[in-house]
Amino acid sequence: MEAHFVRSLRIATAATILIILAVVTVFPAYADSWIGDSLELTVADADLVVRGTLETSQLTPGMPERLGILRVKDTLKGNAGETVECLIPDDDERNVDNWQRGKTELLVCLVRSERYHVIGSKEPMAAEWSVRRGWGGETGIIPLDGNPGRRAPTADFVLLTKPDDILKCAAQAIDADAKTKIAREPDGSTPSLELGVPFHSPLEEDLHNILDGNNLVVPINEMIEAKAKQWIKADNAELRHNGFRFLAQFKSEDNIAALKGLLTDPEAQHRAQGANKPGEWRVIYGSIFIGLLVISVLAYLAIGKMGKGISNSKRI
Repeated sequence: MEAHFVRSLRIATAATILIILAVVTVFPAYADSWIGDSLELTVADADLVVRGTLETSQLTPGMPERLGILRVKDTLKGNAGETVECLIPDDDERNVDNWQRGKTELLVCLVRSERYHVIGSKEPMAAEWSVRRGWGGETGIIPLDGNPGRRAPTADFVLLTKPDDILKCAAQAIDADAKTKIAREPDGSTPSLELGVPFHSPLEEDLHNILDGNNLVVPINEMIEAKAKQWIKADNAELRHNGFRFLAQFKSEDNIAALKGLLTDPEAQHRAQGANKPGEWRVIYGSIFIGLLVISVLAYLAIGKMGKGISNSKRI
């Protein structure tokens, strides 16, 4: 009876070890922090934005990018003809065939290829235009089929999926970029700022990532400044902190007065001092899992010795 109990206990402990190992294996991928460009930045940073379909794509010798031809239905920013030849980053390698075969309607944000020209290289770029490259392997191609994945997060911390919503946000971002007084960077890119995704925001909930920090990169312009003035009045401390950091980019008497009000906000100060940095929760939970794993292994070995002791006693 005792031997049967020990055997059952050892099996249960072994199962616990396997469960913990499975969680520890999956956990890093689940808990890694996410960083992405907002739709406003993706569009503002582009030199050319078109709506259309991918007509052809082919590998380019000696280059990781594909050479594609877009059939243009509408030009939202810049000037384009009926087709646009462009370089497509290898990050979209797994998508181009489906987009082409399915004639998926796409919103495509392009930059002049010189921006990505390797310094010192004398080789000419294979095309005048390149699809914009973003954070986290995302590119400036946004499918308008209701399934854009994580390609259309907005500065309102919402992940857009409906084509009409994406196009409306893109149009607003293009208009804001045309009116901004903020100069571009020397390489032609749009100045930007990385903000934390507020806890319990729609975007944070859509990312399904509760154990680590998420960050969204937004353009520095007057449209986001107007949003930041509302953020500093929010109940959410993370949103107030984002407003504080963004308004610090715009020096004006109104903004200085608004920021002074946050000097008495202990939660915003706590965030400003680096509390809840990305990775803290991953370290805490990772330590807990490792501790449980060690305890379970020790218990498994101890139960094994107990079983041997019972067997030996029976022989005696």
